Amino acid sequence: MCPAAPALAAWQLKLDLCYVEADYDPELRRPVPGSDRLLLLGNPTELFGEQAMDAALRTFASGAFDAARQQYDDLCDTIAEPGRARFMRALSGLYRAWCDLDLTELPASAEAVQATLAQVRHQVTADTERRVAVQLDFLRRLGKGDQERLLVCFLVLGEHYREIGRHDFAALLFYRTIEGCLAGQLQQRAEGLSCVRPDYRLPHPRRPDHLCR
Repeated sequence: MCPAAPALAAWQLKLDLCYVEADYDPELRRPVPGSDRLLLLGNPTELFGEQAMDAALRTFASGAFDAARQQYDDLCDTIAEPGRARFMRALSGLYRAWCDLDLTELPASAEAVQATLAQVRHQVTADTERRVAVQLDFLRRLGKGDQERLLVCFLVLGEHYREIGRHDFAALLFYRTIEGCLAGQLQQRAEGLSCVRPDYRLPHPRRPDHLCR
């Protein structure tokens, strides 16, 4: 029987793996009697799982969130402890929706992150948990149509795309940020002005009466 087969079966049944080692007599070509030692082995899939998790994290850090989500999705089916992979899969999906400004997908993605975070709190740092909580609150308000947060979102995403070299997207998002800020200032300065159907006579100050005489 191939030695990998019982090892795989032990992993599936969550049993400990062991190995019998002994000193070898090259002249007799057999183990030295009485030198047998029982060694407990770590689960080999954990080693490969950690390497795959590191590779997925590098993909995530590069900003390729859809590809990272797929990598974490594959890991959820192959590693013995998939909790962290499930959390990162949900977080990758959330960031993908955020970067695409998919406002219809954001609420469900935020809830998926919240649910998986609750399952792996003992595996993430307090700083990570706080940061994710702040982001979830921001994105929930964004999904409800908060215009001020939308402008902040344009700026944050512009910086993100600039850092990963997507300068076309970055320029467009920075333009939308400037446009939104100017529109907001106009509406604050001129009561009744709507930038959807603007009446540009409204921002002009009226001349004092004594100057009209």
